[in-house]
Amino acid sequence: MNFVGHIYLSGENEKLAIGNFIGDYVKGRKHESYPDEVQKGILIHRDIDATMDAHPAFLATRELFRKDYGRYAGVIVDMAFDHILTKNWNDWHPTPLRRFTRNFYKILIKNFRVLPTPVKEFLPFMIQSNRLYSYSNLKGIEKALSIMSTYTSLPDNHQQAIMVLKSHEKEIAQHFYQLLGDLSVYLNKKYALPINELAATQIAKSQISEE
Repeated sequence: MNFVGHIYLSGENEKLAIGNFIGDYVKGRKHESYPDEVQKGILIHRDIDATMDAHPAFLATRELFRKDYGRYAGVIVDMAFDHILTKNWNDWHPTPLRRFTRNFYKILIKNFRVLPTPVKEFLPFMIQSNRLYSYSNLKGIEKALSIMSTYTSLPDNHQQAIMVLKSHEKEIAQHFYQLLGDLSVYLNKKYALPINELAATQIAKSQISEE
């Protein structure tokens, strides 16, 4: 799950959302230096990642990208899932995506002091480019992958990743809907994170289709 998925699964709790957003940048026991609710969000982030990595829907989607990305295929799945979520946002959340992302940028600015240094450094660019909203179109995903390949060890195969995403979009969406529904139910039971009415409808549809 990439940025938008983690934020979405935090519900309406701002501090949890911050922790969930910065989770990849806080390693080991460093989370203990953060405020309690942010700490909880970081731990929920880790729980989401561990649960997702073992989920059949994630594993099946990862195979679609393994040929071109090898051990980095999971990174591409994270991006693909954020694309599916943002493109179909109205299926899962009552607040329009543009307003949702703008509100979250405001939350990050308001809590700038608690953010890890790497997040502070990329936040201005993220806001200026409206990165979270841009995931809703393939050009935004392609640009994000291109940037990642420039600054990380991710292979520069973004054009092939987009081709796979386009040709398997329906299959990937089915996998993602199952995964997001299962994660929503899991987090609701374990952490009492709320499930909104739109999400509940999608979860019910997914359960019916499996019967």
